[in-house]
Amino acid sequence: MKPLSYISFYISASNAHGIHSPFVYDFITKGLYVKRRSKHSKTTGLLFKVLDYFKPNTITEYGATDNLKKTVLAAYKKHEFKENPHFTYFNLSSREARKRFQWPLNNMEGNIIYIDELRKDKSTYKLWLEILNSQRHFISIDLYYSGIIFFRPKQAKQHFRIRI
Repeated sequence: MKPLSYISFYISASNAHGIHSPFVYDFITKGLYVKRRSKHSKTTGLLFKVLDYFKPNTITEYGATDNLKKTVLAAYKKHEFKENPHFTYFNLSSREARKRFQWPLNNMEGNIIYIDELRKDKSTYKLWLEILNSQRHFISIDLYYSGIIFFRPKQAKQHFRIRI
């Protein structure tokens, strides 16, 4: 993380009070801003919060570290939540994940894409910007450390930068 990059993000990002989408506002206030005791890193704790809030029915991961697989993703793969979205985790700094990631993703209505380590390197962040500039209808949230894409075709395309 580069300090100037984070400062620039922090200045341009908003908190829950700057959000006018009910879906995103609820997610931020009831999911991301919930205080949780965690012995994990900030990014792993963030992933826990997202999974706790959405309780996805299925999880697919590409490029997750062994530690992340053991602690977070494995804990949620044991649960079966009916009628909840499919959750896909990508760490695009992984070669395996980059091979699997083809934008635009098809048949994603109602699904969630979580991109970890968004600013780890220039190529990952460049790919994020390409996604944001695509013509697909989705909601995207830039959390600096991670990016989240929600495929909600009945909602207008929106992008949010949120301080956490």
